[in-house]
Amino acid sequence: MIIKTTCWEFEPESNRKLVFYFHFLGWYTFQIGIHFDFQMLNVEIHLPFCFMRFGLKASIKNCVYKENKDD
Repeated sequence: MIIKTTCWEFEPESNRKLVFYFHFLGWYTFQIGIHFDFQMLNVEIHLPFCFMRFGLKASIKNCVYKENKDD
């Protein structure tokens, strides 16, 4: 059995950029809050109907977390 998890991969250091994302979630969501992610080096500010993200550009990849050879 192989258990997979999501991993983040940063851009090479020469291409690292600070990015800003604005996500409109719709008129049906209402959220307020802020969180800091020290692993991914970003900040998200949650506002009614949307959230904003500031941080380093990264991409998602699938990583193999554990492989059990007994199965």
